[in-house]
Amino acid sequence: MTEFLEIERYLDQKPEYLSGGEQQRVAIAVALANNPHLVLADEPTGNIDVETSQIVYEHLTRMCQVYGTTLIIASHDPDASKYADREILLTKLQSKDL
Repeated sequence: MTEFLEIERYLDQKPEYLSGGEQQRVAIAVALANNPHLVLADEPTGNIDVETSQIVYEHLTRMCQVYGTTLIIASHDPDASKYADREILLTKLQSKDL
């Protein structure tokens, strides 16, 4: 998993010394450590820049393809839908399948 997410070099570092994107990838690795069938990601790129967000989404997408994991993302990031097989828009008390 650490190779898959390209985080081997961060294993001995404290979180405060990692960038936001590095912390996100480490968090993803922790979430996937037990090979879950389902991952719920609430704003997985909420605190990182656009370029790093793209990298995180690519890692999550690859993880789903390789490990057969189902991923549900809750996000305000419009770019998140580029990586989805299905998108559901929630507004007020309604949902709409897009």
